[in-house]
Amino acid sequence: MHLQKWINLKYLYQNFKKSKSLFIFILCIVPFINLWIVGTNIISRNYIIDFNELSKVSVVIAFILSVIVAFLLFGFVFKRNTVDFIMSKPITRKQIFASNIFGGIVYILLIILLNSIGFLLISFLTDLFIPFGAILDYFIYFLVTYIFVFIISVL
Repeated sequence: MHLQKWINLKYLYQNFKKSKSLFIFILCIVPFINLWIVGTNIISRNYIIDFNELSKVSVVIAFILSVIVAFLLFGFVFKRNTVDFIMSKPITRKQIFASNIFGGIVYILLIILLNSIGFLLISFLTDLFIPFGAILDYFIYFLVTYIFVFIISVL
């Protein structure tokens, strides 16, 4: 089956628009918290950062963020009026589910990408040395972790 038939971008846009302030807040605060924790190593004079230092906060955020994103995208299920309204639209349940899953994965990818780019910038602009391999490991490891927890939260 074609992926275009499974994902309805107009519905996804409206779903993100419904909670845009919370999505933007999360998109700003999560990278800030991660970069702040790594930036505290400048004060402690630890000039080489490894994977453990990069992932101190991300482990906790993985579980909280994924559940919040799942609730924001699939929160209509818990309200009777909203369920009736959403299901009355000319869109199938498969499209609703696939669109929300796709949107959540793209949103999580964006957050992890912002974290990784922030770590690269910190490495280039300060005295901290973060190896590119550690940043790449961070990106892959936490992308898989966040997506896995998100899918489990949705199910």
